[in-house]
Amino acid sequence: MSVATQGVPKMRDANMFIQTRARLQRISDMKFFTGWVEAINHTQVRIRLRASKATVSRGDRFSVEIAGKEQAAAFIGEVDGVAGSVIELALPKGMALLPKKENARVSMFGVRGRILFEGSEYDVTLVDISDNGLGLLTKSNLERGTVIQFEISTPIGEVRGAGEIRYCRADPDAPTQFRAGILVSELDRIERARWNQLLNTTLLP
Repeated sequence: MSVATQGVPKMRDANMFIQTRARLQRISDMKFFTGWVEAINHTQVRIRLRASKATVSRGDRFSVEIAGKEQAAAFIGEVDGVAGSVIELALPKGMALLPKKENARVSMFGVRGRILFEGSEYDVTLVDISDNGLGLLTKSNLERGTVIQFEISTPIGEVRGAGEIRYCRADPDAPTQFRAGILVSELDRIERARWNQLLNTTLLP
């Protein structure tokens, strides 16, 4: 049985993988990378890699896992094109499509917002969202467990809610910024509808 026929045999909607996070491990040296899916089918995948000090070259082979919005994907890919941080992977043995085991993380990089707590307001830049999570960049070192309100300016309008800081650590790619994760605990009915639309519609380039 070929890899492409294992698990869920048919990709229900390729758009449900666009802008979701990919985890990659290079087979030659076992180095890990992460990135965001820009295009995908059963024979080729284009991924925008997060900044890394490690370089990627044509011919590199990766073991890749993608947590999509409806399905998960797993495959071995070989780099057949590199353009800056974007790589093209050929899939010589196809792709295994499987029931998803975790919530998709959808890229929202560059979307602006702010967080409010203890009477103060801080500008932030979004990294990604999931069903109940929000990743962001901030210039402030936020204390774990802090309850905050947030407002984000999305392509479909403002989204406001509340959540708890689960982690905040220095961003290795930007020494003056911190990368924080928020567990979203409060969205009203309209905000939740917008949030779900952001998760399930390809709105960003």
